[in-house]
Amino acid sequence: QFNGQGYAKIEPPDGSAHSLRVVSGEGSYAVYLDGEQLAVDLPLFSNSGHIGLITSKAEASFGSIRAASNGQPSASFSAPAASNDFFGDIETISGEWLQEGTKLSQINEATYDFSISTGVFAGLYTLETEIALPDDPDLQDAGGGILFHMPERSSRTGAHMVRFTGQDSLIWGY
Repeated sequence: QFNGQGYAKIEPPDGSAHSLRVVSGEGSYAVYLDGEQLAVDLPLFSNSGHIGLITSKAEASFGSIRAASNGQPSASFSAPAASNDFFGDIETISGEWLQEGTKLSQINEATYDFSISTGVFAGLYTLETEIALPDDPDLQDAGGGILFHMPERSSRTGAHMVRFTGQDSLIWGY
């Protein structure tokens, strides 16, 4: 069950990636898109947990994922040279994920939120990535985003989420 805490209409990125950033504090979080603050002081249901990614009905290209605490990098995920292991220690929660360099594809075409866990557990941090959704007219309702403060690595139950719902909207909640 998803409990929404907010929604924003956004401009489609014209085939390029959006930069999505979540800043998690002791009792609240903020959401930024392409450098613009969309929401601030959103109450946290949980203030620590694992970091994950989510997609629905499509391929999503995730750029490097960076987590920083007090401005100091605490975790970073990017493809090592000549490697297809983009995130290192990932764990599939649901779906059928295919990794090719920095591209994660969901090959199960059901309209459902499929997710993975990065295995990083954190509390106070800034989490940022670039996300590109397909520019296919048949997949305009495809989505992708970030899961954070997942209480258990192998389940998104109780997690917070910031997620694109198609090319023109973003939702957040838990």
